[in-house]
Amino acid sequence: MADDKKTIEAAVFEPLDPAKEKKRSGISPARIALSIAVGIFSVALFFLLTSRSLEVVVIAESEAEVSISGIAIPFGDRYLIRPGTYDITVLAEGYH
Repeated sequence: MADDKKTIEAAVFEPLDPAKEKKRSGISPARIALSIAVGIFSVALFFLLTSRSLEVVVIAESEAEVSISGIAIPFGDRYLIRPGTYDITVLAEGYH
């Protein structure tokens, strides 16, 4: 076996050149877009997990139009809403 001795030496220290330093311009547009997307997803998830199903039954001879104040997402004959107080307006032809 040959004597293969290696010498360990310290690396040369070179300070950064301030003229070559790349300056960051703040927050990147991709990070802003990601933050907005996460915020929208969080709000939608909060709404879905805390809302309740509401069924409005209208007995009328003609087709009735139901409108609920606030955020109400229609799913067929039901509405997905958060607990609270809402104004419900029902309009049907021939009814007051």
